[in-house]
Amino acid sequence: MAPLAEAELVDFVVDPTKSSIDITSTSGVIFEFVGGELISTPAPGSATAPGGFSADYKGTLRADLSGGEIQFIGVPGSLMAIDAGSFLPGIPLSPGDLPNNVTPAPAAYAVTYAGLFFGGPLQVATREFTLNVSSGSGSTLTPGGGGVSTFDVAGIVFDPDGGEGHLNEGAGGAIVPLDVPDVSSGVNATGVGQLQEVDGLLELTLPVEYTIVVNSILGPITQNYQGTIVAVQIPEPSSLAMCVVGVLAASWRGRRRRGVGTA
Repeated sequence: MAPLAEAELVDFVVDPTKSSIDITSTSGVIFEFVGGELISTPAPGSATAPGGFSADYKGTLRADLSGGEIQFIGVPGSLMAIDAGSFLPGIPLSPGDLPNNVTPAPAAYAVTYAGLFFGGPLQVATREFTLNVSSGSGSTLTPGGGGVSTFDVAGIVFDPDGGEGHLNEGAGGAIVPLDVPDVSSGVNATGVGQLQEVDGLLELTLPVEYTIVVNSILGPITQNYQGTIVAVQIPEPSSLAMCVVGVLAASWRGRRRRGVGTA
């Protein structure tokens, strides 16, 4: 891709029919007294009910496409998890209450950890969950076959910046804000993203694979996520849209003139 003199910011709208992120595995900690000593062991979690491990996503992504690279520019609430169903624990019945364990409420994710903490089980429901997607540097766009440019997605940051984790264990529980230092950012694993022109607009495909850790009052909870985000360029004034598409075309023409293959 031919270098540009300045940043070319492009906004993409996420297609919720093609975008989902699943919990592939998760574990908490079981605390037990053994011989008078408090010890901890991992406790795997399972979906509280069907659908509790999978959520579709909506929102927008912003990327800088200058210099033959793609760099994601952080925007608060870039990705928003769509509620997958109604799960326990439910929302607090009154201000200041703990999450209730009687009435299910809409949530994006819902996990149960059997025997967690002092006897459990612990139920966790994630609500109004949002992620800020960014990358600290650009990733090279490499033209390939069929008009598709590819790029390395390793290192893209998925930073929880909104929502709550509702925890309930028997008569106890907690509400954990997800936009605090106690919730770690997820850093994407190695994978290959795609950028291509479809019907005059750019389409972005972003593989997702990251881990976050929630340091709750009931112990650390680790959640591994994996999925795909597909987003389409938001139509811009014709001059900017033509400029962005023209950059992709110029990249291909330049490679052909230099005799570079497009396997």
